[in-house]
Amino acid sequence: MPRALRMRLVAVITLGVALLIVGIALFARNRLTGQPVGWFAYAPLTNTTFTNDASGRLVLMQSGSWWGLALASIGAITVSGALGYALASRHRRSSATE
Repeated sequence: MPRALRMRLVAVITLGVALLIVGIALFARNRLTGQPVGWFAYAPLTNTTFTNDASGRLVLMQSGSWWGLALASIGAITVSGALGYALASRHRRSSATE
C-alpha cells in the first residue's frame, strides 16, 4: 500500500474513532429521562385501579442524546468502512502476487 494512501487511511480511522468517542461521551452526558405517560383509562363498573408504575414510563431522549447517537453511528461506520477497505486492499494485493 502506498505511503500516501496509508496516511490517508490512518487519518480517516483517527477521525472515525474521535467521532465515536465524542458521540458516546455526548450520549452519556445527556441522561435518558423517564417521564410519566399522561393517559386516562375509564373502566366502568369494575374495581380495577390503573396506575403508572416504573415499567410504564415513556423514555424521552434529549437533543444532545440524539446528536451523540448520530456522531457515534457515523464514527462507527467510518471506522468499519476504512478497516474493511484496508483489509480488502491487503487481500487483493496478496492474491494478485500468487
